[in-house]
Amino acid sequence: MANFLISSLILSCFVSVISCKAQLDDDFTYKQRLEMIPAKNADEWLNRLKNDLAVSSFNDSFISRLYSELPPQDQWSDITAKLDEITKDSDTFKEFTKSDNRQLFHHHDDSRLKIQFFSSLLSENNNDAEPLYRALLLQQKNTGSSFYRSDEIYSKLLLLSKNREESIAWFEKHIQKEQNIHNHSSSSKPEWKKALAGNRIDEGIQLLLKKIKSSKEDKKGELISSLARIAHLLKKPKLGEQAMAMLENNIIANKKTQNYFRIHEYRRGLDYLAHHGEWQRLYDLCVKVENTKSTNKRNHSFGYPLSSSLDQYQLTALYNLKKHDEFEKQINALIKKNSSNPKSIFRMLKSNVADSPSVGALYIDLLSLKDNDSKKLAFKICIHLLARAQGKDGYYRRAITLNPEAATLFIDSLRKFDPFEERPLIWQAEMALQAGQIEKADKLIQQAIALDPSDGDQGKFTRMHCYDVLARILAKQGNTEKSKFFSEVVISIREGEAADDYLHAGLIQEATDRYKRALGHFNDAYCLQSRLAKTLMEAGKFDEAIPHFKKAFELMPVSFGPRESHCFGCEGLFDDVRVQNIAFPILSAFLEEEPTNPRTPYLLGLLFEEMKKKPEAITAYQKAIELDPRYYNAAKNLYDLISADPNNFEQTIALKTQLLEIAPYHKKASYLTNPHLLKSYWKRAQAFPPSPLDLAPLADLGISMPKLSGKQFEEIKHRSRRFSISSSYFDREDSVDGWSAREILQKNSFLNNL
Repeated sequence: MANFLISSLILSCFVSVISCKAQLDDDFTYKQRLEMIPAKNADEWLNRLKNDLAVSSFNDSFISRLYSELPPQDQWSDITAKLDEITKDSDTFKEFTKSDNRQLFHHHDDSRLKIQFFSSLLSENNNDAEPLYRALLLQQKNTGSSFYRSDEIYSKLLLLSKNREESIAWFEKHIQKEQNIHNHSSSSKPEWKKALAGNRIDEGIQLLLKKIKSSKEDKKGELISSLARIAHLLKKPKLGEQAMAMLENNIIANKKTQNYFRIHEYRRGLDYLAHHGEWQRLYDLCVKVENTKSTNKRNHSFGYPLSSSLDQYQLTALYNLKKHDEFEKQINALIKKNSSNPKSIFRMLKSNVADSPSVGALYIDLLSLKDNDSKKLAFKICIHLLARAQGKDGYYRRAITLNPEAATLFIDSLRKFDPFEERPLIWQAEMALQAGQIEKADKLIQQAIALDPSDGDQGKFTRMHCYDVLARILAKQGNTEKSKFFSEVVISIREGEAADDYLHAGLIQEATDRYKRALGHFNDAYCLQSRLAKTLMEAGKFDEAIPHFKKAFELMPVSFGPRESHCFGCEGLFDDVRVQNIAFPILSAFLEEEPTNPRTPYLLGLLFEEMKKKPEAITAYQKAIELDPRYYNAAKNLYDLISADPNNFEQTIALKTQLLEIAPYHKKASYLTNPHLLKSYWKRAQAFPPSPLDLAPLADLGISMPKLSGKQFEEIKHRSRRFSISSSYFDREDSVDGWSAREILQKNSFLNNL
C-alpha cells in the first residue's frame, strides 16, 4: 500500500490525498517541500504562494524556493500582474495571507515588501527594484536587525543601481555598516591541561579527575572523553576502565534528564572501546542509550534527521561482532526510514569509528561477499560515496576491486568533476603501476604531486599516499636510493600523524618528541616543521621554534599546489606577529629568486590577509593569477576580498566569470553572473551542463523520495498549525548527479538572504 501511495504522489499533480492523509502526516518532510515539482501555470503557482504564507514561517529561503517552482516564462506576466494586485495595499495582502497562525503577522510587512520586490525582478523593471530593495533594508533596520553581511548588501544594491555613486551615498547614510569583530581572547587553560602540557602527567590526570568530580552532570561528557583518550594514548588500562565506568553512568543520566542531549561530546570516550576491541560492550551501551527514555519534557536532541554518531558506533560494533545479518538489516532500515534525506544517509555511510573503515565501506565489503546482484549494488554505493568523498582511498580501492573497467572510467570522470583534486590521479597512477605501465604511472603521479605536494586535506593513515606510489614506481625503475628516500617520507608522515594524537590530547612533550623523531626520517616535511614550530611556541619555547618556522616557510612555495589543502585560519599559523616577521622576509626573498612561481605571491597574499593588509593581499593575489590564470584558490580569495568594495564592481563581475570557467563542477553554480536578472538566470539554469559523473540513480540504492504537488501541499495546511521550512535541508551534494535547474534557482545568490 505504501509503495502505491508513493507512486501516486509522484505521478499525479492533483491527486486527492483524502485516502492517504496518514501517509502524508508520517512521511512529509521539509526536504519534500523543497523538492516540489514546478507549477504548471500562474494560478497554481499563486495558490502555492498563498499556501506557503498560510502555513509556513517566513524565512530567507522562501523567495528562492518559489523562484525555483515558477511555471514557463510565458506565464510570468500573469504572475506579476496578480502579485501587484495582491500587494497594492496592506489590507489586500492580509486577506490573501489570512491564517490562524498568529506568529505569521510578525512577518506581514516584511513578506509583502519581499513579494513586491520579487515581482519587480520577474518583470525586470529595474526602476522599481532598487527603491523596493532600499525599503526592505530600511524596514530591517527599523526592526532592530543588524547587517552582518554588509558586503552582500553592497553587491546587491550595486547590481540594481542606476547611479552607483548615489546608491553608495544612500547606503552609507541610512544603513549602519557592521564590522565583524572577533574576540580571539580566551580564558587560560585549565590547570589539568597546564599540568599535562608541562609533562606533569600524573598531576594532570589527578586534576582532571578532580574537575570531573566537581563538574555538573551535563558538563562531564567531554572531560570524561578527554580522560579516556589520555588513558588510551598512555596505555593505562585501569584509568581507561575508570573513564568508561564514568562515561556509561553519565551518558545515561544526561539522556534521561537534560533539555539537550548531544552524543558528539562522548565520541572520544566511545572511541576508546573501539580502539580496544570491546565491541560487545560498545554495542550494548549504544542500545542502552537508544532505549533510555527522557524524563525531561523539554528534551531535544541536536543533530540531523539521521543521527550518525550513535548509528555509526552501533553498526561498526555489529560488523566486528560478525553479526552481519543484523548489520545489514539495520542499515537497510536506516536507509528506508531516511529515504527523504539522501544527504543524511550518505553522512551516516561516510562516518567511521576511531580508526575503523567507514560504515559505508563495511557495508560494501559485506555486499561484495554475496551474489552478483549484491556486488553490483556494492559498486553503485561505492562510487556514490567516492563522488561525495573523493579523497578517501578506501573507496578507490574497493571500486577497483569490484569492477576495474567501470572504476577506471569513473575515476577519469572525477578528474573532470574536480580538476584540482589529486586523488584520482594518484589512483590512476596506482592502476598503471599494477598493470606494468611504469612510464605512464610516473607521469600521472608527478601530476598528482604538482597539484598538492603536501596532501594536507587527507585523514590519518592516508596522507602522502602519492609518495608511497612514487616509491614503488622508482623501485620498479631500479632507482633503489630514491625509492628508499620516498619510503622514509611516508614513514615520517605516519609518525607525525601519531604525534598529532598526543598534541590534541594536550600531551605536549610527548607530541614534541614524536614530531622530532618523525623529522628524523624526512626533514623537509612542511606540515611537520610548521606543527612542531607552533607546538614549541605554544609551550613557551619560541626561541626553539624559530628554526622550525624558518624551515617551514622556506618549504612553503614548493609544498603547495593550485588549491592548497591547509587552512591557515584554522591552524592560526600567522596569528603571532613574531611569526609574521619570520615569514615575510623569507617569502619575499623567494619571490625575488623565482619571480615566475605563482605560489609565492599567493602565499604572500595569505600572509597579508592575516596581517590585516588588505590592499597588499589583493595585489599579491592578482600577481598569482597573472602568473597562472587558472589558479583557482588565488582567484577565489581575490574575489572574496574585492567583492566587498563597490569600487571594484566591474572587476568583481569579470573575476566571477573567470571563476565560473575554472571552478570545480560542484562550485560552478556559485559563480553565475547577474543573478538579479531572473529571466536570463532562469534560462541559464535550465541549460546548465550535466555532471561529468555517471552515477546510478538513488532509487537503485533504495533511496527515493516522492515529490509533492501544489494540491497535496494545500491539503497539508489543514493539519499543520505551524510549518517551518528550513533551508538547512537543501542537499548541497546533489551536484554530483548534475546541477538541476531547481537546485541552481534555489541557490540564486541574489534572492537568498534578502
